[in-house]
Amino acid sequence: MWDAEVAPHTDGLSLSFDTDTRPECLHDAFGTNLARLRQVKRAYDPDNTFRTNFPIQPADL
Repeated sequence: MWDAEVAPHTDGLSLSFDTDTRPECLHDAFGTNLARLRQVKRAYDPDNTFRTNFPIQPADL
C-alpha cells in the first residue's frame, strides 16, 4: 500500500489520520511523553471524557 512506500521517507505519525488503532501507536506517537500525558489526563480529564480516536487512559493514582 501507499504507506509502505512512504514510510521510509517519513518520521512520526498523526493520530488524527492514522488507521492503526493498536495501543502501541500511542507510544509511537508520544514516546517518553506518554507517562506525563497520562498524568495530565488524570488531573484534567479523570473521567476520560475525551476518549475518541485514540483513547489515552489517565494515570493510576
